[in-house]
Amino acid sequence: YIGFALVWLPVFILYVHLIAYATDVGVDREVGVLLLSLLGGFSIPGRLLFGYVADTVGRIQIFVLNAVGMAALTTALPVLETPVPLFGFAVLFGITYGGNAALITPVIADFFGTTNINARYGVLATGFGFGALVGPFIAGATYDSLQSYDIVFVATGIAAALGSTLIVVAERTS
Repeated sequence: YIGFALVWLPVFILYVHLIAYATDVGVDREVGVLLLSLLGGFSIPGRLLFGYVADTVGRIQIFVLNAVGMAALTTALPVLETPVPLFGFAVLFGITYGGNAALITPVIADFFGTTNINARYGVLATGFGFGALVGPFIAGATYDSLQSYDIVFVATGIAAALGSTLIVVAERTS
């Protein structure tokens, strides 16, 4: 539960703060909007690609690989301050985030079986919801206090990496 919640924390913070981050580092607001659009748009090929790959390689393994990718990209975001690397970030984050979105239900089935999978998904979705509720708020409060997103993105990336680790541990002990 905690692993899933932490892995998804960067998604919700980026949805709310990516445009503000882009303008904060001197990129035009329109570019920030395009970054958010690219992130969402590239989640579609990520869903298609990693849904297929996960069926051959392993769902939990691909989920964790994407989660680590999301964590690394989020941690690296503070050094990306011009449009071209930010575009690369948005595309890569969108692909990895999309890959994980496609794998939520299959990974839940791998962990807990298919009996009552809707209820199990619903319980885990409260973790995502908690992250969506508090993550952007804490990120905004941190920015207001420090006038920088650097610690927000580094801490969020570390949290997502911890979430990935928790999922690996859960898989190995189940």
